[in-house]
Amino acid sequence: MNTSAKEQVVWARNVVERRRAIVDELGTEPAVGYAIENYRSLLMGLKECKRHLANALSAIDDKNADIALDAHASLELVSEWVTLAEDNLRNNWGKDNSSINKVREGIMSL
Repeated sequence: MNTSAKEQVVWARNVVERRRAIVDELGTEPAVGYAIENYRSLLMGLKECKRHLANALSAIDDKNADIALDAHASLELVSEWVTLAEDNLRNNWGKDNSSINKVREGIMSL
C-alpha cells in the first residue's frame, strides 16, 4: 500500500474526528453566530476531506484502489454533517438559502 495514500486517509479521518463534537452541538448553539461558525468549520472539514481524497487518488494504483474508498467515506460523512448544519441554520436560526450559500461560497473559494 502506498504510504502517501495511506497518510491521506488517516488525515481525512482526523478531519472527521476533530469535527465530531461540532455535530453534537448543532441545534443547541446559544446564538446564531455560533451556528454559523459551526457551519464554517464543517465546510472547512469538507474542503479538507476533498483535498485528502484527491491526494489519495493521485497516489494510488490498481493494487490498492480500495484505499480511496476509505478517504471517500470521510468525505461523505462530513458532507452529511454540512447538510445537517445547513438545516440547523434554516430551521433554528431562520437563515435563507442565499445567506447559507454566501457562507459556503466564501469558504469553498478559499
